[in-house]
Amino acid sequence: MEIESIQPYEMLSALPESARKRFYDMAGFDYDEFAALFDASPKKNLVIIGTSHGSEESARQQRDYVARIVEQYGEGYDIFFKPHPADTSSAGYEIEFPGLTLLPGQMPFEIFVWALIDRVDMIGGYPSTVFLTVPLDKVRFIFAANAESMARPLNILFRDATDVEWMQ
Repeated sequence: MEIESIQPYEMLSALPESARKRFYDMAGFDYDEFAALFDASPKKNLVIIGTSHGSEESARQQRDYVARIVEQYGEGYDIFFKPHPADTSSAGYEIEFPGLTLLPGQMPFEIFVWALIDRVDMIGGYPSTVFLTVPLDKVRFIFAANAESMARPLNILFRDATDVEWMQ
């Protein structure tokens, strides 16, 4: 038996347009709205993946990471922040970080990434299973000390990654 490895975003893009539209409708995902958001400027698009917080310190650390990304990449990229569904600490990020766009926390993020992967130039943030289903060359920063500090299978997936900036 021969097994072929196909990523979800590849499967989605291989569907006929009518089937993709039906899939988006079933998932409650408005492709046109988000595609327009990503195409609104000539800048490249960067997506930060947030996390949930068990303490004020954790929320403060996330804010500091976002500030660092905005400072480092804000001139060349439109920056989008995808909060964890349980995170409320990022609600004011659009005001605190002018130019940053806050994506809906309750949005099915995997579908978002699969549908718009050709418009995402860089993605990073907290270690996430999202990284299992996106092209590794798009993951350019992770809020972790190194690959070994992440849970399996992310530690294996990124152990030889030379283009990832490890941020702590």
